[in-house]
Order: sequence, then C-alpha cells, then structure tokens
Amino acid sequence: MKKVWIAERLNELRQMKPPLPLEACLIRAKKDWIEHKRKEKAGVEEDHAKDWPPMVLEAQREAEEEARKAGKAEEEAKEAGMMAAGYALKVAISQGIYKMPEDPDDPRTTPLFFQKRIGLEKALQRLQREDS
Repeated sequence: MKKVWIAERLNELRQMKPPLPLEACLIRAKKDWIEHKRKEKAGVEEDHAKDWPPMVLEAQREAEEEARKAGKAEEEAKEAGMMAAGYALKVAISQGIYKMPEDPDDPRTTPLFFQKRIGLEKALQRLQREDS
C-alpha cells in the first residue's frame, strides 16, 4: 500500500508545473506519505474515542470540568481529560467491558508468511545475480 501511494503521489508531483527534478519529487512524496499516515492515525484515534464506553467518556468530561473549575488553561484541561480517559479505559479493558480495535499494520496480527521481511528483496536480488 505504501509503495502504491508513493508511486501515485510521485506521478502527481512529476506532472506539476514547473516540473521538479525526480529526486525532489521522490523526497516530497515520501514526506507526504509520512504526513498522510500521521493524519490518518489521528483520525483513527478520534474515531476510537467515539466508540469508548460511556464510563470513559464521562470520566473524561468530569476531569475536564474539574480542571476548568480549578482555573487551568484549555490545553491543560484537555490533557487532564485524556489522562482520566486513559485510566478509565484501562479499567474497562481489564474488566472486559471494552476491547481495543486491532491495527491492521501490526506485525503480531499478520502471519509470518505474509509479513514483509526487512532485507528480503535485497537478498533475493543477490541470489538472482549469483545464479546468472
């Protein structure tokens, strides 16, 4: 998926006017991929928050209200809310009330046969060169 996304982005960048050198396009496409993944991860985390049990959302809301009443800044209030939500979520998971969604990119959930191994392509290329 990563290679496909970068290749598509690379094609888009190469068609820009004025044209960029190929190396610059590749560097920018890789940076865009990192930014894309960061935004995607932030969106997924927000989506998970709406699926939390009511007790977690209530703990977060109460902690934010208490922080605001104590005169803390909005950012500190949000941080206090997230900490309280984290603790409540940990309790909910340990009690079996909530199960964290699985990450499709987690190598522990992908069978070893389907995992892309680091250096495998380079080793295969070297073997092919030796056979020739």
